[in-house]
Amino acid sequence: MFAQSLIAAVAVVAQASPTAAPEAAAAQWIALVDGAKWADSWTAAGATFQGQVTRDQWATAIGPVRTPLGAVSSRKLKQVTATRTLPGAPDGDYRVVEYSTDFAARPGATETLLLTAEGGSWKVNGYFIQ
Repeated sequence: MFAQSLIAAVAVVAQASPTAAPEAAAAQWIALVDGAKWADSWTAAGATFQGQVTRDQWATAIGPVRTPLGAVSSRKLKQVTATRTLPGAPDGDYRVVEYSTDFAARPGATETLLLTAEGGSWKVNGYFIQ
């Protein structure tokens, strides 16, 4: 439970190229998580995330949540929603990217990534599995 709460509370930030669409930025970041590259996903994170959780805390939190789900057998983009506001965040240019994901041990999951336009690129600011 703690790990799931931490993931919900932590801002995860990954960089994409300045011209990348939010979907591409989300795919780049989630590929690191799919590959259990916890340290790489933390290293790719921005200062906000790294200021909230250390690399070891991130690995401790995300590993026990993702590993038991098993491999991704399918992931389909469900929707991308543009918004200027998110609860608890300043106004900005956000995209909420949702996937319908089948994990080996949990089919029918929904993965949600929150992305922000920062410095000419899209960065993942949150990751949730339901």
